[in-house]
Amino acid sequence: GAWYDIPLRSLRVKDSENLMVAGRCIGSTREGHAALRIQPTASATGEACGVVAALAVKMKTSPDNVPYEKIREFLIHNID
Repeated sequence: GAWYDIPLRSLRVKDSENLMVAGRCIGSTREGHAALRIQPTASATGEACGVVAALAVKMKTSPDNVPYEKIREFLIHNID
């Protein structure tokens, strides 16, 4: 199958500093939404939201200010 990325901005709620969404609720194109309905993708976006939230709390900042590199590092290596 095709491989694609889901940008972090798709998980952020517009005009809300501390709210993120996962699964079918995220922002996408009509074509992209077809792939968001399935459980593995919903689970992966939920995990990403959880990691961003945890890092934001740990860093005492909002999810918007968590560096992408920290999120990627945690998701790939599952390190603290």
